[in-house]
Amino acid sequence: MESEGWTFPEPAKFSERFTALEPHVTLDNRRIFWVWRGLKDKGMYMAKRTSDGWSETEYVGPGMMVSSSRDGQMYVCDTRLKPYRIVNVQIENGRFTQYKRLRGGIEQFQNENRTAHPCISPDGSYIIFDKNGTYLYVSFRNMDNEWGKPIDLTKHGFHPEAGIASISPDGKNLFFGRNGDIYWVSTKIIEKLKPEYLR
Repeated sequence: MESEGWTFPEPAKFSERFTALEPHVTLDNRRIFWVWRGLKDKGMYMAKRTSDGWSETEYVGPGMMVSSSRDGQMYVCDTRLKPYRIVNVQIENGRFTQYKRLRGGIEQFQNENRTAHPCISPDGSYIIFDKNGTYLYVSFRNMDNEWGKPIDLTKHGFHPEAGIASISPDGKNLFFGRNGDIYWVSTKIIEKLKPEYLR
């Protein structure tokens, strides 16, 4: 961004060779993740911020759409599973490890539905995701560090075609796509859905 406004879009140097999708910059602003199409190694790629700009590209492992919280917890859609499901991952030596299933009320839902595009809140208290690319849901983390039963956001004012959500770093705004356009709402609508015992 410049004083007159945003510059004209141009391909990022680290990802311009192939079609790049679903970028995510970690909240410490030190790493960016994305999906590359057209490569033998299908899945997520990463570049690190350095004093000279972005590092060379690294393949980090299978998956689709990374999301991370302020404390560094990372979530990704595990595309190796049928149906797809959202998992918690660690990064060791530049690769995803320990693809851990989410436990609690969300588990049965994911056993029965293709879930994707995780969006963890900055404080890690809830995760938004979609089913089959649309139909947004939210699940809240409980006191046992498990995830509650997903709440269908189409029953709370969201259009059924809304999907691929992201949350601003300050946690105040929720962005999502619909029919090729981007929309946003205040996350207060999500906070109102939080179970009383978690408030």
